[in-house]
This record gives sequence, structure tokens and C-alpha cells, in this order.
Amino acid sequence: MRRSSSQSGFAMPLTLAIVAVMAYLVATGVQRVEVARAEARLAQSNVEEITDLSRIEQDVVWRGVLELLGKSSIGDSPQFDRYLARPPDTEWKADGMPRIWRPVYSDPYGRNLPTALVMIRDEASKLDVNSPVKGYISLLAERAGLSSGVRSRAVDAHLDYVSDRTPRAINNDDVLRLPHRSGMLDPLEICGLEGWSEWDLCEDEEAVRSLFTAGVGLIPNMDMLSADAARFLLGRSDRQDLASRNTEWRELRARNEFYDPLEGTGLGGVRFDVTILIRNSNRALRFILDTRTQERNEPFAIKTLRYVPADRVVEEVRRLDPAVLGKFASSD
Repeated sequence: MRRSSSQSGFAMPLTLAIVAVMAYLVATGVQRVEVARAEARLAQSNVEEITDLSRIEQDVVWRGVLELLGKSSIGDSPQFDRYLARPPDTEWKADGMPRIWRPVYSDPYGRNLPTALVMIRDEASKLDVNSPVKGYISLLAERAGLSSGVRSRAVDAHLDYVSDRTPRAINNDDVLRLPHRSGMLDPLEICGLEGWSEWDLCEDEEAVRSLFTAGVGLIPNMDMLSADAARFLLGRSDRQDLASRNTEWRELRARNEFYDPLEGTGLGGVRFDVTILIRNSNRALRFILDTRTQERNEPFAIKTLRYVPADRVVEEVRRLDPAVLGKFASSD
């Protein structure tokens, strides 16, 4: 029996619809496979990047510990030298300036490690939030722009918090030998205290960390402060020569009526802020290297390990030493 023309006319669109649906499913399946492959490649790339950062971190830490503390090798055997990176263009210094790290060995799979930019900064160049000196904390609250209505409460809350978390020590040497449990363990903790939460800077985590440290509570040493920290403390003063800074600092101390017998020690060479940026990466690694005796008598500890956008670090490097970016981009 022959199909009617109406039946044939109905079958054709149905067939086309089925073909279209099948084509869509096939195309969607292919697309999902490609997306999965792209995600797998990205995941593998991320794993390799994290692995590279970890290996470079270990190398830089050993370099930082050995060279900044005045040692050149571990033990007497020259075999240890193969674990150290090729020296940068200039000697390692904890001045926060960017230097190029060049690997001298491959990973266990024969893949060469990438070149990196490394910055090591002595935490003594920052402002310590753990100081128990009321006049100094009042000055910080003033510089933070806290309103007069909350400033007094913010200072009291700060001092109470630091006091509650600070064990008693016989003298400053004991503080250095003890594991660091005193006061705040992270400068960002100040942003969670009464009154301080209205501080605009608290909206930018890295900005807080670039200016402040949770150290052992010493009044800052103007001779060791970074230019940014000194400008903050002195009220954005443009006079950056050391003599002018010290003069303004004495005037501020007199106005706020505070004095610390340990002032001027600075406590340098104890904690370092380290930044590592590998080439062609979209993020950098930052951490604190603490060289004081730790709880299990380790010679040092890595703390506050975190990732930050590479663009941010590049901008910091451009401000500090723009010429090094060109060398970094063309380095082997």
C-alpha cells in the first residue's frame, strides 16, 4: 500500500528533527569532551605550578636561612651545593628588592624548574601591632583615621587583646627563645577588634601585610623602617632623609607621651616576608620565614603561606625596580 502524500509530508520534518537533535547531542558531547580536556590541562598546569613554587620555596628558604644568617653551606660536603640556586645578579639582602632566582637542577622527572623573581624583606621594616605601649597604639589609631568617638575604645580593646595573649617573660632574650605565642599572630587580627574594623585599609589584606607585622611588640626603629611604613607613621611626610624622619619621630613621641626602653633595637634578622613569582604564572606565593626557635626546636618555620595575584606583585616590582622586569622576561 502506498503512503499518502500527507503521511510523507509528516515523516520528512520528523526525520529532520531527529537528525538535528542527534547532531546537537553529538556537538554537545564533543564540546564537553573539549572542555574536560581543557580543564584537565589547566589542572595539570596548576599542579605543576604549585609543585614548582613549592620546590623554589624550599630552595629560597634554605638560601634565606643560610645566607642571611651568614652561612654559605650545610655541613662540609660540597654535595649540598647542588641544592642551592645560582646566585642572583647581586647578593641576597632582606631589603624587599626583587632579585632573579635561577635554578641549577631539574625536578625528579627531568623537567627544568622555571626562573623566578624573589623578594625577601626583613619584618623589622614594618610596624609592629603587638606593642603594649598605649601612646604608640594611640598614634596608630590616629594614623588609621579612626573617628574620635571610637579611637579610645579601639586602643583599649587593642591593648587588652595583646595583654591577654602575651605570656610573661623575664627579659627580651626569653621572648626570643620562646615560641611566638604572644599577642597577635597575624597583623590582620587587628581588623577584627572593636573600632579598628572601620579602618579603610582593612579592606585590602595585602596592604595591611605590607605595612604591619605581628612581631614581639617593639616600638619601631626609624633606621630600619621602610619608606612606606615611615610615611604612614609620620603622617605622609615627604621628608624621607633619615635625620628628618628621626626628628619628626621624636616630636611625635613627645606629643603622645610614650617611650620604650627597648626602642632602637629593631630586632632585625628574625622574621622575613618572602615573595616568589615564577615566570608566566598568574599568581605568586607569599609567606613569613621565622628564624626563631620553634616549638619542636626546628631552626625556622614557614607561616602565613598564601597565594596573591601576579599582577599585584608585578606592580610592586615595577615600583621598586622596573629594570628587573625586563631582565626577568628575557632570562633563561
